[in-house]
Amino acid sequence: PANVLDGDSQTYLLMEDNEFTVSLPEAVTLNRIMLQEAIATHGERVEEHAVDAWIDGAWKEIASATNIGYKRILRFPEVTTDRLRVRLSAQRMTPAISHISAHYYQSRPPMLSVEREADGTVTIAPALQDFGWNAHGENAAGNLNVGYKIYYTTDGTDPDETSAEYTAPVRMERGRLKAVAILHGERGTVLDERLGLIKQDLTVVSSGAALVVDLKEVQTLEGLAYTPQRGADLGKGTLKATVSTSSDGQTWTTVEQIEFGNLINDPGKRYHFFTKPLSTRYVRILPAGGFKLSMDETELL
Repeated sequence: PANVLDGDSQTYLLMEDNEFTVSLPEAVTLNRIMLQEAIATHGERVEEHAVDAWIDGAWKEIASATNIGYKRILRFPEVTTDRLRVRLSAQRMTPAISHISAHYYQSRPPMLSVEREADGTVTIAPALQDFGWNAHGENAAGNLNVGYKIYYTTDGTDPDETSAEYTAPVRMERGRLKAVAILHGERGTVLDERLGLIKQDLTVVSSGAALVVDLKEVQTLEGLAYTPQRGADLGKGTLKATVSTSSDGQTWTTVEQIEFGNLINDPGKRYHFFTKPLSTRYVRILPAGGFKLSMDETELL
């Protein structure tokens, strides 16, 4: 339909049949579709939609989303096609589409982040960027640079295509995790993360004014990590605490003071490595100034 291809925001196609098809002169490779509704005249009426591509003699859905509104950019893995179909699956009244265009963006491998459950299960995924705008409830970081593969190591070496490929969550013991996303031979930024003791294997004796942890047996600790939790009361943005150890949970020996600053403006993970490794069964972290601690934000390395 010419009204969606003429580049004029004042012209539009009324979606009475809930779908339309666009043909290209020849097959092209693309990974972005931009759609716009004629909101000036008809408002925002699309609630759910999808785009199909003609591939190997059949229609294949390549992207789907909720509303379109003023502008919706759909991102998907590269496809080569000469025909596209837009389908509406939910709408209010009769929507009016004013624009469609197809694009190719040279994707780059994404930055990565890691989440670790209490049982030691590790999930590696594209880092979620908090831009502060409504992303329609979707994680754009997850599909911005699709087609990449993730490789990881646990021995401190930098990962490459010969390293273990990450395809699903895996259980990892205490150690050093490195991971990288690779797309079309291009390497992304290497994720370098220290993983602490598996929390499920520990016993929290107390938390809050003082965090006391029973390691179940004498173990060697190299340090600790702290990650501020969303919505937590961070006081003035600085955590000061005293670290003590004990063999019986009753008699304590102070070993070091720790301090983590700028927690409000920079809520990333912080590390403190002890002057020398600690051999102990019990650990007590006593924060100052009314700060409260739990194992939710604390890791023992």
